[in-house]
Amino acid sequence: MRIANNSSNPPIVMPDIPYYLIGLSLSVILLTGIVVIWRRRSRRK
Repeated sequence: MRIANNSSNPPIVMPDIPYYLIGLSLSVILLTGIVVIWRRRSRRK
């Protein structure tokens, strides 16, 4: 499956969502995951 070169319609990047929102969402998900794991480890002690 080859994707044609269309500058107006990129296959992966969605034009409605800016990059900083994607970065913020990823950072929040990572922080929540770390907090959950940290709480589980502290509860085991």
